[in-house]
Amino acid sequence: MPWRIESWSTSLARGVVASSEGESLVFDASVGTVGAFRIGEAVHVERRGARVLRVEPTERVTRTTYMTPEVRVEPSGLLALRLAGDELQRVEDKAFDELDIVSVVDFRTGYVENAGPALRSLIERELGRSVDELVKVEGKYPFDWEGRGHLDRLLDRLAPSLPGFSGDHPGSFFFESEARESAGLWWSIETIGLQIGGVLAARSFASWRGAFEHATVGWRLRQW
Repeated sequence: MPWRIESWSTSLARGVVASSEGESLVFDASVGTVGAFRIGEAVHVERRGARVLRVEPTERVTRTTYMTPEVRVEPSGLLALRLAGDELQRVEDKAFDELDIVSVVDFRTGYVENAGPALRSLIERELGRSVDELVKVEGKYPFDWEGRGHLDRLLDRLAPSLPGFSGDHPGSFFFESEARESAGLWWSIETIGLQIGGVLAARSFASWRGAFEHATVGWRLRQW
């Protein structure tokens, strides 16, 4: 028998359902499957005589909203390149002659500074190979991890298959040799899910991220 909401009061936490045959029944909010009802909406009613046991909307679409991964990638101001000896001398001589740059090295880290496309092009021409930039990575994947042990096991199985895996630190570090300051890319299981961060070559992170997100495409995310 079709039923609809005849009246509803949120403050009183009660309402009235009416059947297509003109019968009306009072019901309490405790038997509703949603927090509030709309007057006129169709509902399914379970009853025992005049007592209402359950009221559930039949046409309402319930949408579940899931949290989404958030990953921020920013320039570090450095190239993924250290130079020494003859290579360093050649590059600095050319940089001074053509670009009026005295030194190309960031002495704090030992990496070549990313002083713009002209310097990068000069270095690639002089060395005969392409040069990538170092990027800073920070992000989170809000997996619904069902307790620390659950996500730990999943990640331990996944880690060796990802690009740049470091066997010295199972499940924690990737591309460890690429950055002196931040030891490549790291991950950590937190309340929010999986947190990642580090400094590494842009192309290395792109390959890692592609492989990781492909492998975890079916993993459940937390709900709002």
